[in-house]
Amino acid sequence: MLDDLAERIPFYSAFFVDKDRDQVKAFANMAPSMVANCDGLKTGTGCFEINVTEVLKSFWPAIDGILPIDEPLCGFRGGKCDYTLIIVAASAVICFLLTLFGAYALRRYCETKTLNRMPWRIFRDDMQIVDEEQVKSMLSLGSQRTKLSNTNMTALQHHAIIGVNTHATYHMYEQRRPIKFNRADLTLLTRMKQAVHDNLNPFLGIAFNEKSELLLLWKFCTRGTLQVTEFKISLTSSSHSPKVEQIKNS
Repeated sequence: MLDDLAERIPFYSAFFVDKDRDQVKAFANMAPSMVANCDGLKTGTGCFEINVTEVLKSFWPAIDGILPIDEPLCGFRGGKCDYTLIIVAASAVICFLLTLFGAYALRRYCETKTLNRMPWRIFRDDMQIVDEEQVKSMLSLGSQRTKLSNTNMTALQHHAIIGVNTHATYHMYEQRRPIKFNRADLTLLTRMKQAVHDNLNPFLGIAFNEKSELLLLWKFCTRGTLQVTEFKISLTSSSHSPKVEQIKNS
């Protein structure tokens, strides 16, 4: 198609390149048309005009290419939707989380309060240090051999009376500065205090931050040596003799 100046009139189209879908869409065509009663030599324009025709009416730079609705589903202020279920669910979740946090915090508080009480701490005013002669008079042993073995043992141990009649042995250490236990130490000492077993001497506690010395106290148990235990076994039965010999050899 040529205009009045004998020049070719171009046809145009407009396309949209969607980067999200890697697709090209034509949304407008531009076609020329001749203008009636026009002299191109006088006007110098070629006497034509471009007519734009929209191909894609609902064109919008979105993934689906559809124009948005005039008004949102919940209105511009969100007043057309019911958020009761969402609010109730969110409130229930928040209350549940707060309950868990409160229970955990309460448990930590109770544990810390219990640990800070230090049930294993023994004050020096609640205990009495006894000497070797007093210990010998306190011991009630069944045989002379056991008495001799325990007499040698008492010479190596320190003894004390906690409260009224709790007989304890202790190890003394020099304390040069005040001691403050952390949570891990408090937990360990509390578990040691709670540990009960027939083969363990019960841990009674610690006396510290007094008189520049630290005392570790354990309950005193009068136990004889292995030789005493051997002689208590009846040797009249032949079935017992190999057991006694096995104990001696081990």
